[in-house]
Amino acid sequence: MAFLEWEEKYRCGIASIDDDHRMLFDIVNALHDEVERGASHRHVAATIGALIDYVDMHFAREERYLEMYGYPALESHKHQHERLRQKVYAIKQIYDIEPDRLDTGKVLNFLKDWLTSHILNTDHKYIPFLRDSKKRTLAAVQEVEVRVPASKVPLIHTCAEALVD
Repeated sequence: MAFLEWEEKYRCGIASIDDDHRMLFDIVNALHDEVERGASHRHVAATIGALIDYVDMHFAREERYLEMYGYPALESHKHQHERLRQKVYAIKQIYDIEPDRLDTGKVLNFLKDWLTSHILNTDHKYIPFLRDSKKRTLAAVQEVEVRVPASKVPLIHTCAEALVD
């Protein structure tokens, strides 16, 4: 059984965000496995580095997405991201300088608790907003006058829906 198990309750319904969250789970699980088996300092440091890289990439993607739709709580959301980013960078710095000083058990539990709590309590707050925004966008797209053969209209609507997801 994995240290951090992906469950359906963590789904946000946005494929790229859900994929990112699953990858973050995978990286935390990899870190847990390395610590448990006593992997070398170099391997653990590389996994912490991968966590940093993926946190940066995911947060940027999620923030762009929320900004694109005008999410009203974006600044608060960014602040939470920044606080985790600073903690993960501090973890890496401590591990690089004095690896024995870092309580990896506490770090892993912190990451597990933060990630699951953030997804369930913070990320899930934007889901209804984004769904409503997508519906408004689709409604606006449907109101646009389209001069194409009638047989192609369903294809246009299918493409528009795919772009909004």
